[in-house]
Amino acid sequence: MRITRFIPALLAVGTAVTGCEPGSITEARNELRDGPARTLQLSVPVARDTFVVDSVLADFLDVTTVTLSDGLLAVEVTDGSFGLDVGAVTGAVSGPFGPFNFPVQDGVEFVGGDLNLGGFEDAARDATLNTAFAVVTVVNEADVPATLTDFVVGVVRIDPGTGNLDSVGGQPDWQTDGTGTPIQVMLADGAGNTFDVPRSAAALDTLFSAALVDRLVDMLLDGERVALVGSGDVTVGDGSNATIAATDQLLVTLKPVLGFDFTLPPAGVTVDSSVATQGLDLDDDNANDMAARTDSAVVTLDLVNSTPLGVEATVIVVADSLLDAFAAPAQDQIPIDVVSVSPGQVDAGGRVTQATSEVTGVNLSGAEAQAFMGPWFTAGIRLRLFPAAGGRSAIRSGDWVGLSASVAIYVRMGGTP
Repeated sequence: MRITRFIPALLAVGTAVTGCEPGSITEARNELRDGPARTLQLSVPVARDTFVVDSVLADFLDVTTVTLSDGLLAVEVTDGSFGLDVGAVTGAVSGPFGPFNFPVQDGVEFVGGDLNLGGFEDAARDATLNTAFAVVTVVNEADVPATLTDFVVGVVRIDPGTGNLDSVGGQPDWQTDGTGTPIQVMLADGAGNTFDVPRSAAALDTLFSAALVDRLVDMLLDGERVALVGSGDVTVGDGSNATIAATDQLLVTLKPVLGFDFTLPPAGVTVDSSVATQGLDLDDDNANDMAARTDSAVVTLDLVNSTPLGVEATVIVVADSLLDAFAAPAQDQIPIDVVSVSPGQVDAGGRVTQATSEVTGVNLSGAEAQAFMGPWFTAGIRLRLFPAAGGRSAIRSGDWVGLSASVAIYVRMGGTP
């Protein structure tokens, strides 16, 4: 929740009388019945912010993002590691060795706390990720070259009762896609089926598989136990001198990365925010008196969208300082409006080239305007992001949504109520 402090603006309108207008809310309160009849305009900021995507995700979603080389925004999952035993199979070696080939398999469990998604969990659960991958680092602890062959990484459920990987015929029961095909990706150099790791060194690769990471994330968000498992063959040694300790391993580290390039469901996803703002700071009697003298009140909403998503903003006000305006009892919520704006214009690469906007005015009664007259009020903003044509949206760090809301309250002064 953000907290806003301001100095209300006063403006005399609809009268030729000069030199007798109040200079503060206190004077306005004291002079409601004084002087000739005229109208006083009180302008009160309700909510005003420009949400750059990085800030939106930090403020709304409590998530730390990274920017990929193409500007796409992404979230890194806490990495996990497992060791492929080399020394335990070959035994200690010192001298000419290899080549020696044998199967290897191991995995690492990921838990919900590894995701670092914050409030992006709902979006990740509801959407289909189009850009997601896993960065792989393989560290060779042995002073011997190693080559992984037909080494695949996939998602495997962990039985919550036994703590063991689901298996079929002694092999991992890989998670499958909609066609029944195991969701696996091969660790390989180029287009081949092998991956070389130099002696006493590290090798890196990126497994480009949105389906792999999407399934991992969905299962974790559904509360299931799940692991990323690697399985294949390894060849160690090339006949040259080698030094291998019995404890040496190929240490495999996997870091999944979720790009903010996803296909939203037709209903979209929503994010809530609340902004607490100082009101006119009138006591109940004076607020009642000013509300009774309110001729009209108009809330102006200005929504600007520089993202590839459609945006709908629902704005409410509650006459109190709250962490969550939408959690207030329904009878205490004053609905302001629901404003929609189409996606920003994009180029062939999906990058926004021009923002779109929508401005609307909403009339309030004096009783509704009274919500702004106490010490505090809270504006609740519910942003719904919905898919553009084609359903796919790629969010980059320069994308933003702007929302500005203010209320103009016109109060009769002088004369009689």
